[in-house]
Amino acid sequence: MTHIIKKPQLAILGEFDGTAYTGTLYDRNSNTVTGVAMTDNAPHFDLIAFLNGYGTKSGKDLNSDFASNKPSTFTSFVGAINESGHFYIDSSHAFSFHSGFEDNRAKLGFTGSESATYSSDASAYRMTATNTFKRGVFEITKNTGTPRLGLAFVNTATSGVFDALPNERRAQNLPTFLRVRGSVGDADDVYSGKCLEDWESTAGNTDATFVLEEDGRVSVNYPSNDTDHAVLANITTKGESLLLRLGFDGTETQVTTSGNHAQLRATNRAPCVLPTGRGYVELRREVLSRDDHSIMADGSVISAGLSPIKGWAVVLRVFGPAHGYSKDQEKHLRNWWQHARRGLTIYPSFGDPDNAGDGGNDTRRHVDLIGLYGTTARHNLSQTVEADESPTHHGKRVGGRLLLRRHPADQQERREAYSGALDIHQDIRLRLLDDPSR
Repeated sequence: MTHIIKKPQLAILGEFDGTAYTGTLYDRNSNTVTGVAMTDNAPHFDLIAFLNGYGTKSGKDLNSDFASNKPSTFTSFVGAINESGHFYIDSSHAFSFHSGFEDNRAKLGFTGSESATYSSDASAYRMTATNTFKRGVFEITKNTGTPRLGLAFVNTATSGVFDALPNERRAQNLPTFLRVRGSVGDADDVYSGKCLEDWESTAGNTDATFVLEEDGRVSVNYPSNDTDHAVLANITTKGESLLLRLGFDGTETQVTTSGNHAQLRATNRAPCVLPTGRGYVELRREVLSRDDHSIMADGSVISAGLSPIKGWAVVLRVFGPAHGYSKDQEKHLRNWWQHARRGLTIYPSFGDPDNAGDGGNDTRRHVDLIGLYGTTARHNLSQTVEADESPTHHGKRVGGRLLLRRHPADQQERREAYSGALDIHQDIRLRLLDDPSR
C-alpha cells in the first residue's frame, strides 16, 4: 500500500482572508511582527497557506541543511521526490548510512538497507528509499547517544561520519520541508513574504515554524533554548484578532517535544478548519451536464450547452456533546460555517485514528492520473496522483488536496442532521464543484 494511513480522517478548510491583519501585530522575542497584504488583497487558499505558504523559507529547508552539513569534498548532496512518490538523495560522491537513526530514516522512507549506486542519467550517486515517506507533520529529532545526531551518513572515501540533518526542525510535511517559498514557480508558490512564517522571520524570529496540527490547532515551533518565543508583548488590536482567529487565547504554555525542540500550541481549534476526527461518511464524484435539447418541427433534435463540470457530494460526521467536552465540535462547527461560504479545500487524509500524530495533510494538489502523459509529473513537490493509483483503489480516499467551491444548489438551510436526543454526532451535507480558478 502506498499510504500509511488506514482510516483517513477528512478535514475541510475555508479560505483565509488576511487583509485585516496588515500592519503591526505583536512582539515576539522582542521582535515586532508586521503583517503584509496579499497581492491584490486576495485571500489565502486556506489556513496552511497563510501559516507557511505550503513551503519553507530559503535557508531553513531540508536541502539547505544538506548543503550546509555535507563533507567539504562533496560538490552536491540533494534530496527530492521521484515520479513514484519515493524520497531519494543524489550525491556527487559515494556515501552510506551510519548505524542507528532508524526513526528519522523511516520518516523519509528508508529502511537502512539501501545503498547509493551511480546513476549515469543523474551523474550522481543515488540512494532511493524503499518505502514512501511519512505523511503528515514532519519532525527531525536527534538520537539520545553521544554525540546527538539527526541523520548520519558515512563518506565512503574517508569513512568519516557526517550529520546531514543536525537541526531539530518541524514542518507541515516533507513536501513543505523541501519546497522553498518563491523558488518552485507553481500555482501555489505565491506566498513568499505573504505568510505568517515570513512575517515572523522578517521580524527576526528566523527559527519559528507554523504548523496546522491534525486536531485543527495551530502550533508555533522553535528551538527550546529560544524561550522568549513563547511570550508575546505589545499585542495590538489587529494582533489579538489574528491570534483568536488562529485559536490562541493567551493561556498557552510552552511544551518541549524533543531534546532541543519546543512548541506553543493553540488552546482552541482554528475557526476556519473543520477536522472531523473520524472517517468521512460519503465522498463521491458527481458530473453535472449543462446541455439544453429541443425537438424541432420535423422531429430532429438540436442542442446547445457547455462542457460538463465535475464536483463532489460530501457527507461528514462530527462529534456531538455526548462524546464529552474535549471531543465535542458543536460550537466549533457553528463558527466554521462563516468561513465555509466560498472557496473550500478538502484534505482527504488529515488525521489517522490508528496513529495519533501521523495525520496526512498532504499539501500537494491532487491531479487525475488519466490526464497525465508519462510518469514524470505523477509525484513531485506540486502534485500527486496517489488517490488514483492501484494500491489505494479499494481503500478510503487519500492523496493530495482538492480545491473546491460550493455548488449554487448547495443547501443553505438545515445543513446538520442530528443523531437523536443525545446528540452523539451530526452529519453535514455539502455539494461542491471543482474550482478551476485556483
